[in-house]
Parts: sequence; structure tokens; C-alpha cells
Amino acid sequence: MKDALLHLEGYLPNGGGTVVLQPMDLSVDGGGKAFSDNWRWGKLRVSLGAGLPNFTNAANAVTVSLVDSADGGATFQQTQPLIQASFPGVAGTGTGVGYVDCPLPPSLRGPVGVSMVVPGGSNVLDVNGNPVLVSVDWLNE
Repeated sequence: MKDALLHLEGYLPNGGGTVVLQPMDLSVDGGGKAFSDNWRWGKLRVSLGAGLPNFTNAANAVTVSLVDSADGGATFQQTQPLIQASFPGVAGTGTGVGYVDCPLPPSLRGPVGVSMVVPGGSNVLDVNGNPVLVSVDWLNE
């Protein structure tokens, strides 16, 4: 089930660009308590709001990485272990609407975000030539 208060959204960057959607505070700091060694309950769902009909180079992929912060959200870095997924280009038809669920590792720190990287020269606009909205939602499952 989605939690309406734990939601981020932003647009895919142009080809060659990077965007970090943040912060989302999942209260994983534990108030100074030691971290558990268990994977966290729930997950983050990263969804493309529209298809990418012109993203047709199968050698390219939009890369989505979970990032966290050890300093309360001042800076973000990739999680350890790395939690990463990709939306590959599809020859002929482009990439369709889709989503990926990101698990939350035990070492997760502070607020979290999602880094999105688009390869240079990629066309990641929707069928009308508009930027594509990406949503990140906490799923309490």
C-alpha cells in the first residue's frame, strides 16, 4: 500500500543528464540507535509516467539508483550494497510505461533519494515531445 506522505516526483533529465530526486525521510536513522542487520520492510517503487517512444537504442538505458545520506540530507551517495535498476531502450518501439521496486538494505542511512542518469544523445521525451514524469513511492509491503 502506498503512503501518500512518502512520495517524490520529477522529470527525467535530457540525454547526458543526471537528476537526484530527494529527500524522502523513511526514519531509518533510529534516533542514534545501532542499525539492524536486516533488510528493511517495504520498498520504493520508481515509475515512469509515460512511455519513451523515441528511446530506441537498445544499447542505452536510463539508470535509476537508490541514494542515501549520512549527514541528514546535505549530500547523497549510492547505497551499500548498490541498489540499481535500468529502463533499457527498445529498438523500433521505444521503452514502454513501467516501474521497478527497490529493496531497502540494512545499511540505509538518513533520508533517501533516487538518482536518474540518462545516456548522452538519448531522446527520453514522451509521444508529444514533453519531459517524462518519474514518481517514487514508498510501498509498505
